[in-house]
Amino acid sequence: MFIPAIEKQNRETIIKFQEDLLQKNLEHLNSCSKFYKELFEKHSIDIKKVKILEDLQYIPFTTKEDIFQLMTTIDRRINTQT
Repeated sequence: MFIPAIEKQNRETIIKFQEDLLQKNLEHLNSCSKFYKELFEKHSIDIKKVKILEDLQYIPFTTKEDIFQLMTTIDRRINTQT
């Protein structure tokens, strides 16, 4: 069975790895997702200040209703273009 190398590391190394990925993912979401960019702006979240795993508490959960609203908006846009 394959075990990724990171899973064999000590706790500090794993946390550093996760926090690096967190920053990369937040930057990607902010630059590539209108939904998340607007969410961050609406809640005055500076993604550059979200540096450690505990900072995730400042980012609101994405709910089923959020996704439904997003999909409804996308559907309306598509239907008005045709």
